[in-house]
Amino acid sequence: MFFIHLIIPLILGKLLGNYWYLLVGSLIVDIDHVIILIKNKHYNLRECIDILKHEERYGERLRSPYLHSFLGLVSTSLLVWLLFNANGAVYYAIGYLIHLMIDLFDKDVMFLFYPAKIKFNGTLPIASHVELALTAFFLVLLVVLFV
Repeated sequence: MFFIHLIIPLILGKLLGNYWYLLVGSLIVDIDHVIILIKNKHYNLRECIDILKHEERYGERLRSPYLHSFLGLVSTSLLVWLLFNANGAVYYAIGYLIHLMIDLFDKDVMFLFYPAKIKFNGTLPIASHVELALTAFFLVLLVVLFV
């Protein structure tokens, strides 16, 4: 749901301000995907997209429990607070939390309470028709707000 992770912080930024903190908070969570793809020497864009859609086929897990958890939310928000300011850290945390909530709908397993081994996963396949319809809906909403 990459585009939804991008669109919703922009919508909230329009309503609340602080676009950048919301946007970075929402997008930084998926840096683990990039790191794992590079670590496993997947440099071809088409292959990377296919791996994102079909992790089980490739036997790879692209979500690290560190970032896709409340541990990642708290630790990175604290870092933002220490490096920047408390106000920015709050908006960053909101963006991060929104990302985690959106990811709950994906079929991929998440360990929100890591290091506890409690699993969460939704039912939507990556790039499903429902995801594309939601993306279109939020994109229209974004255009309405910005026009």
